[in-house]
Amino acid sequence: FVSISAPGNRTTGWFDENSTIVVDMPPVVDLGNGTRLVNPLINGTKPPLTIEVNRPMSFVGTYTKQYLVTYSGPTWRNQTWINAGATMAFNPPQIIDFGNNTRLIDPLINGARPPLSITVDKPISLSVEYTRQYLVSIRTPFNNTSVWINAGASYAPPASAISTDSVRLVPAYLSIDGRRAPLTPVAVEAPLNITVHYNAYAEVPTAFLGLPALYAEASITCGGTSNSISGVFVSSLRLELIDAPAGTCSVSAREVPSLALIVVVAVIAAIVVLFRKLYKRS
Repeated sequence: FVSISAPGNRTTGWFDENSTIVVDMPPVVDLGNGTRLVNPLINGTKPPLTIEVNRPMSFVGTYTKQYLVTYSGPTWRNQTWINAGATMAFNPPQIIDFGNNTRLIDPLINGARPPLSITVDKPISLSVEYTRQYLVSIRTPFNNTSVWINAGASYAPPASAISTDSVRLVPAYLSIDGRRAPLTPVAVEAPLNITVHYNAYAEVPTAFLGLPALYAEASITCGGTSNSISGVFVSSLRLELIDAPAGTCSVSAREVPSLALIVVVAVIAAIVVLFRKLYKRS
């Protein structure tokens, strides 16, 4: 009498003495629920076994249980059969850079921060989620910078009025990927190129000894772009340069003081008075 016991199955039978039998087990038993049995052994020996029946015999078949571990992320999906009771460690990359000004950071594995170590005691599905970021490049007359911003976040480009010497630079508007936009926070839904446009202003005094200039002219220059203005009998000139291309500006001015005119008039008046006196004497 020969009996063969295996997980989920037991087979028995009568065999003639000195007959030869082959005892075998399927190499894999898939239970269909993310669980399977592999690496069969019959009485501790790897099958198949060829046995001569010379007495009652009993055979016990065993397997190694495995569970299916599914590990997926933005750019991968791995499925692996792991022995029950084994320990696995998961540590996804902290940053995935797609090379197109888009990246993923701060991974979470099923909501937990890695690295994550687990004991495989059942079928397991692990999903890695990231925070998506876009690169925002900012250009101003002063410098060029870039910053990574979370997708969907609102970003306010740095845009503050700056005074340099006698010139005040005031932010005017934005250009976002070539499109004009107001000076308001920007929703970051893709990589962006932002230019902060500034206007330059300067107030140039032209008075002398409290008197307005007879004639004055002034100019403002920022990065090769300039604007000028002139006036007659003015105490000051207000300069404006729209869309200043650089943060370094200079102001130049020249004026003819009205005091000179007053002196000339006074001299002429004195000469007239002198001639009148001479005329009366004669």
